[in-house]
Amino acid sequence: MRAVRERFDGPLVLAGGIADGRSILAAQTAGADLAYIGTRFIATAESRASDEYRRALVASTLDDVRLSDRVGGIPASLLAAWLDRQDGERGGSGDGFAQDQLLSNADAWSAGHSVFGVHGLTTVDELVAELAGQYRQARRELVALCAEGRPVG
Repeated sequence: MRAVRERFDGPLVLAGGIADGRSILAAQTAGADLAYIGTRFIATAESRASDEYRRALVASTLDDVRLSDRVGGIPASLLAAWLDRQDGERGGSGDGFAQDQLLSNADAWSAGHSVFGVHGLTTVDELVAELAGQYRQARRELVALCAEGRPVG
């Protein structure tokens, strides 16, 4: 963040692995203006994700996220359950890369490593309230830690 700030004074958004309010505070502490959360919002009632996709997010762990270039040819984080299902329908991925073997991204089950923070289905309002509460708690803990004079980090 410091290196970016030396060259850019506009708004900075930090993304990747952010799943809770503590992570949002950490992003701000590191110098970001905003934190971007994607995966947790996919599992909300308001998202356009299928119910099956949402349930897969809830059931997934860090180990269920795979980096694959099979959607569009560019590496992306996808749920193993979706990739496995696609392999079953297509008879396996085969060896090498072939343009005709690329999968459509219209229904791809993408997920970041913040999938560890998806514990159930929720609404956007509930998720935002949860994140805000976690953020406030983390800020109180940080203030208390700093007041004690203990080193942070």
